[in-house]
Amino acid sequence: MLITTIVDACNSRNKALSSSYYFGAANGMVSSFEQGAIANPDVTWEKERKLNIGLDATLLKNVSVSFDAFRQNRNDILAIPYGSVPSFLGLNLPQRNVGKVKSSGFEGTIHYHTSQDKKLPFFVKADIWHARNEIVYNAEALRADRYLYRSGQPVGQPFVLEALGFFRDQADIDASPRQTFAAVQPGDLKYKDQNGDGLVDQRDFFPIGNTGMPELTLGLQ
Repeated sequence: MLITTIVDACNSRNKALSSSYYFGAANGMVSSFEQGAIANPDVTWEKERKLNIGLDATLLKNVSVSFDAFRQNRNDILAIPYGSVPSFLGLNLPQRNVGKVKSSGFEGTIHYHTSQDKKLPFFVKADIWHARNEIVYNAEALRADRYLYRSGQPVGQPFVLEALGFFRDQADIDASPRQTFAAVQPGDLKYKDQNGDGLVDQRDFFPIGNTGMPELTLGLQ
């Protein structure tokens, strides 16, 4: 268990004090230093470039419209560079400013109101908002199948196993790709073998569903 972290300013490395090291003839626990994640003295702020175009207009005296569109590119996002440093290095990698995300969207409003001199003045307002983002680059490690990459997906995209239904009987289990996560029996969920290798394992997690951030919002008041 790591109980403290010490930054070595001389060589820009992190070291951690550990209490889980056993040593000596009595096999007793002693405190020791071990190297943690390499420090990154070049960490900096995220940066963004944003283009915004808007339009406001009044039509037919009592009708007004508003429209706004944007495009945003963020870079220098902190990410662990699994794709640029080999795993056999044997160290915990530091976060670096290598991530890139792009976003775009629009917002529109239509507003209608009656004249104030009416006996019953009122207004109606309708809104629409749409936005979408995409991971352009995050230095992820090479993956065996293209659909496993987070790049090209929205931020927070769920990766899950795709259920096909339930196993009907033992013959159905024997004829299906082997589910490696647990022993199965009739009535258990049957998951899809996405890459066709005859196994359902970590390589079969697939981008399915939506993120927790809605892409489209509508409003009326």
